[in-house]
Amino acid sequence: MGKIKNIPSITDDPQLNIRRSDIEQRAEWFFFQNDEAAKRGLDWEEWCRPAIRRVGHLRGEESLNAAVQDRSDLQQILNMFRNNTLGTRTFEKEYVKDTPEEIIIDHHYCPLVAGWQKCTDDEELIAKCCDIAMEGDRGIFDLVEGADFYLDSTIAEGAPVCRLRLKKRG
Repeated sequence: MGKIKNIPSITDDPQLNIRRSDIEQRAEWFFFQNDEAAKRGLDWEEWCRPAIRRVGHLRGEESLNAAVQDRSDLQQILNMFRNNTLGTRTFEKEYVKDTPEEIIIDHHYCPLVAGWQKCTDDEELIAKCCDIAMEGDRGIFDLVEGADFYLDSTIAEGAPVCRLRLKKRG
C-alpha cells in the first residue's frame, strides 16, 4: 500500500457522491488524455500548466465578481469559499485559520486524487498530476490583490491534508 491516504469521511450523501464522481471523471479524462500525449512523445505538462491556469483565471473572475467586492480582503475571499457548502463538503474542507492577514484551508479528501488512483498506482505521477491541476487554484489566487498563495501540503504527496494558504504581503 502506498503513502497516499485519501479516504472520505462523508459517504452517505447522494448529491455529494454524484459531484465527487463527476470530479473523478474529470481527473480520469485529464490522466488518459495526457497519457496518450506522452505515448506520442509529447510533453503534456508544457501545455497543461498554462491551460489550467487560464481556467483558474476564468473561474476566479466568475467567482470573485459574484461574491467579493474587495479582492484584497481575505475575509471576503474566505467567505466566498465558506458559502459554497457543496464545495466545502466535497473536499471535506476545514477552515483552519481566519484572520485579515492569513487564511488557511485544509482539504481532507480529494476526488481528483481518487480518480487518478483508479488510473495508476504510480504515486509520483499522481503527485505530478495534482501539482499541475493546482494551476487552477493558482490562477484563482492570482486574482487576489496583495496576497500570496502557498500550497503547503497535498494528499497526493502523502500528507494527511491538502493545505492551501493565502497570506497578505508585507
